[in-house]
Amino acid sequence: MKPSQHKAEVLEAFKKVSPSLIDVETQETYQTYSERQRNLFRYRLKFPPELFEGRSVIDFGCGTGEFDLVLAEWGAMILGFDFNSDSIDRANSLIAKASVVEDINIEFFVGDIDTFTIVPSSYDIALSLGVLAHVPDQRAMFMRMASSISSGGYLILGFIEDSGLIQRLFHRAIVRATAIQDDAAINTTARRLFGEHIERSVKHGNRSAESVINDYLVNPHYVGVPIQVVDSWAQDLGLKHYSSWPSTELPFAVDSPDQPIVSRMSDPYHTFLSLHRLRWMFANQSDLATFSRLFEGFLPAAGLVEQILDTLCSTLQTGDLNPANLHNQRVLWADLGEELELALEAASSSLISGLGQVSGELLKVLEFLTHGIHHEPDDLSLPVTDYLFKGYNGLGTSYAIWYKP
Repeated sequence: MKPSQHKAEVLEAFKKVSPSLIDVETQETYQTYSERQRNLFRYRLKFPPELFEGRSVIDFGCGTGEFDLVLAEWGAMILGFDFNSDSIDRANSLIAKASVVEDINIEFFVGDIDTFTIVPSSYDIALSLGVLAHVPDQRAMFMRMASSISSGGYLILGFIEDSGLIQRLFHRAIVRATAIQDDAAINTTARRLFGEHIERSVKHGNRSAESVINDYLVNPHYVGVPIQVVDSWAQDLGLKHYSSWPSTELPFAVDSPDQPIVSRMSDPYHTFLSLHRLRWMFANQSDLATFSRLFEGFLPAAGLVEQILDTLCSTLQTGDLNPANLHNQRVLWADLGEELELALEAASSSLISGLGQVSGELLKVLEFLTHGIHHEPDDLSLPVTDYLFKGYNGLGTSYAIWYKP
């Protein structure tokens, strides 16, 4: 398909309902949205809002401009562009009636990702949230973003990781298999079959159900990209990884700051990221619930670790080296080995069992689609699942930030 046709089809969908439109019309809804963004950048991405103050920002695919309003509150000077003139009209209307930000420094333009005029190395920060999945040449967009920032600048990307998109791709496949063409029928069917996911997206994203459905079921172009691929683009352009969310930092890292950071292009890192992607595919619970279940069996071992450290530090600090303390250490280390072995066996068994459950459900839905759907949408019943299409329903937007030396 030609890029021009690709863009025309996306624009047609987004003219119906903008996927970025968020309710920030009142002081209360704006503050809720603003605080969510503040928490994301300060605590998740380790990029506090103060780093935007006085910085020039270019927003690739700014949509309806809500986040740019937040950036202006943080002191940024923003140029945003989007190919949807309706979205730019809405963005400009927000500026006109905004009372939450004084001395707003934002300009919005209608423009294409590939052709909008940008002076190279002229911005401190290049930003794009939720756009990459809809463009025909994703790497070209990333390269344009990188070329727009000067040395010492940052590239901030909100994108859809392909593994986390799997369950929503199942939604699309199911809807398309019914041969529904009418938008109203797609909305009705989606709400009936995938109501939990849609309600969750509305609640946590301040978007309308129509916007959510239009974004991922009506719009024909919705393509995720693996984190390893985005990393390779950054590597090729000489960008340095700054932070990402969900976090992809290696666990238990102990290297001195003098040591080079383990390359995200290395084999161990790629293996580690593949395990991340497995969880992202099936995620349906919070981190607290997931890790509480995973680490439950390690509680006795954790208690022994603390006991070993307490007694060992005390013995070495006081110099109280005697046969009784030596015997105590031997017993504690032996007990720790046994507890870890038991906990690892239990965790491994739980993980394998869980993997078997979710893979079984995935294959059951694939079989359902492979054999064809022979019902009218109103009569359609999906295979019963206890895990798929529940809770988080995979991974939402991923975020990554790179630094340009």
